[in-house]
Amino acid sequence: MKSIKNIQQIVILVLIVLSFVVGCGDDEEVIEEKVTNGILTCFVTNASTGKSVEGALVTIDGGTSATTDATGKSTIELSLGKHDIKVTAKGYIEAGQTVTIRPDGIKVNIMLTPGVRVKGVVTSNVGNPIAGVRVTLGNYSRFTDDLGQFTLSPVLPGTYRLIAEKPGYEKATRD
Repeated sequence: MKSIKNIQQIVILVLIVLSFVVGCGDDEEVIEEKVTNGILTCFVTNASTGKSVEGALVTIDGGTSATTDATGKSTIELSLGKHDIKVTAKGYIEAGQTVTIRPDGIKVNIMLTPGVRVKGVVTSNVGNPIAGVRVTLGNYSRFTDDLGQFTLSPVLPGTYRLIAEKPGYEKATRD
């Protein structure tokens, strides 16, 4: 009886050792999580004053977007790789750049240049408003509305030649 008990103890001891060896082997599967996204942190400031621009719209690749907070900051999670950033805000010239998102994220600073608003009315020689006139100021262009009014905004401060033209009317130019 004693030998059966000793055999049972040996079998139990062998099972414990085998369990330990099997559980501690180098053949354990290691699961690594592949990182596919990173965080873009964008800080938007006024190029003239250095102050934060609240309410700027940060658009990525023409789709995903976020609005900056009171500190001029926006945060967007994006897939790894290259992305085009476009930043717009009322009263500022649009700005942008291309960035590469990494697993550890990226921080970018975008400076917006303040612009001015140019408004006017195009009228005939007798003072009647003319609709559909193409008004050009440097690289900026718009058509007048039904009341002959136009607004070009934002326009970089500077000196420009203003051109108003419509088929059937004499071209008007102002420096």
